Amino acid sequence: MKQRIFSCLLLLSLTCYGQGPGMQAMIKQIALVQIYIGYLQKGYSIAQKGLNTISDIRNGHWQLDIAFFERLNKINPAIAGYGKVAEILRLQQAVLHRCRELKKLTLHQDEAGYIEKVTELLAADVETILRLLNMLISNNQLKMDDGARIESIETIYAGMNDKYSFITGFLNDAKLLLLNRTKEQNDLRTLSLLTNGKY
Repeated sequence: MKQRIFSCLLLLSLTCYGQGPGMQAMIKQIALVQIYIGYLQKGYSIAQKGLNTISDIRNGHWQLDIAFFERLNKINPAIAGYGKVAEILRLQQAVLHRCRELKKLTLHQDEAGYIEKVTELLAADVETILRLLNMLISNNQLKMDDGARIESIETIYAGMNDKYSFITGFLNDAKLLLLNRTKEQNDLRTLSLLTNGKY
C-alpha cells in the first residue's frame, strides 16, 4: 500500500514538473511494476493460505492415523475379559494335569520314554499358545482391531481344545493298556494256579 502511494506521488510530481516523454514512459512502467508487485503479493498470500490449509488437513489426517494405530495397540477391556480367554487357561491347566497323570503311570521303559517325549512336546505347544494369548490380551504387543483379536482368540481356543482332546484320549488309551495288561497278568496267574491245582 505504501509502495502504491509512493508510486502515485512520484508519478504526480514528475508529471506536474513536465518531464520529457522518456521520463514519463519510465514513470508509467514503474507504476505498472508497482501494481504488478501488488498482484503478486496477493497471489502469494492466497497460495500461502492454501498451503496452510492443505498442511492443516494433512496434519489432521496424520493425527487421525496416529490415533487409529494407537487404538490398535490398546486392548479393549471387554476382550481381556472374553469368556474364551478363561476357558483357554482352564484347558491349559487340564492338559498339564493330564500330562502329569500320564507320567505317573507304571509302564515299560520304552513306553515311558515315548510318553515323556509326547508330554514335553505338548507342554511346549501349550506354552507357545499361552504366550500368543498373552500378547493378544496385552497392550502394545500386537497391532490388531477387536475383531481380529477375537478371531485369533477363537483360533487359540480351538487349538487348545484339540490339545486337551488329544491328551485326554492318549491318557485313556494308556490307562486301558495298563488295565488290559493287569487283567492279562491276573488271568495268567489264575490259569497257572488252576493248572498247578493250587486254586
